[in-house]
Amino acid sequence: MRAPDKAVRQWRWPIVLAVSTLVGLLAALIGGGGVWWAVSWAALASPLVVLVVCLIPHDRRAASGLPPLRRTELTPP
Repeated sequence: MRAPDKAVRQWRWPIVLAVSTLVGLLAALIGGGGVWWAVSWAALASPLVVLVVCLIPHDRRAASGLPPLRRTELTPP
């Protein structure tokens, strides 16, 4: 695998979460209410949802019937 492919795979989700947070902050600042607040809440809550899902221990996920998270191994160059 080439180095740029590795970098894209490694940074894809952090960038998505950063953009989601930025959209949420801008929606809260620019919007006057209504739909803007809903967009803001949803966008700002997405990183928290990801955090909670990733912090659930592996044993609990298996007991609850959720599929295990896929671990990617980063090998040194």
